[in-house]
Amino acid sequence: MHGTYNIITKAELEKRINKQRRNRGENDVHLRFGWYVDNVPGRSGIAIHGGTNGDDTSGCLLPGDSLEYKEQVQDYTIKNSTKKKNELFDFFKQYGKNGIKINIGFK
Repeated sequence: MHGTYNIITKAELEKRINKQRRNRGENDVHLRFGWYVDNVPGRSGIAIHGGTNGDDTSGCLLPGDSLEYKEQVQDYTIKNSTKKKNELFDFFKQYGKNGIKINIGFK
């Protein structure tokens, strides 16, 4: 999944997915989240949304400003995810019509 990808709206991704589904005689899908990472190999898109822990991510991107390890549940908690998601989505709304790219890599 290393690479540079476009950020697209839910409406754009739904339009593409549903066109393919209609061609196969399948029902439309309705996505839950507002923004997606597009053209990821093996996926129709990766959702970007708020959340607090690993159970919320399930292959999605969760914005936040830090991680805190919670010993009692033996898991990490993402701090300020909703606030950071809202800031990020405001950025996407402001600049998205010009195209936004995200670079995803691992060290």
